[in-house]
Formats: sequence, structure tokens, C-alpha cells
Amino acid sequence: MNLTITEQAKEFIVKKLADGDKYLRLGVKEGGCAGMTYDAEISSTLAENEDVILETGGVRVTADRESQQYLEGLTID
Repeated sequence: MNLTITEQAKEFIVKKLADGDKYLRLGVKEGGCAGMTYDAEISSTLAENEDVILETGGVRVTADRESQQYLEGLTID
């Protein structure tokens, strides 16, 4: 998956993930002006319908399979 996390965002996320075995969970939901909204949260569990879509610099990003198609090319800044 083509997903980019800027260095500044990576530093911020690593601090949030520092106190345990956690993931950055990304999701896409219907709504908003363009028809879709992005959601992000820190989680310590990986759901059955999720995959780890990126591991970089101490950050593990997960997303449900339905959302993954909309995350292609995303930059987290």
C-alpha cells in the first residue's frame, strides 16, 4: 500500500504509541462534503477484519479491508 507519514507526524504518533503494543487505526466512513471522512485512533487490538497496512519507524498502521481502497496514496501530516 502506498501510504506516507511525514517525519513530523511520525514523531507525534510514536509518542502516542510509546506506552505499549499499540496501532494507529485508520478508517474511512461515508459523510462529509466529498462523501467520505477519514477517522484515526490509537488502539491496542487488531480487529478480525483489519490488516497492518504499514510498519515504519515504530508506527504500525491498521485499516479495515473496506477502508483500504480509499487510503491508497494518503499522506499523514
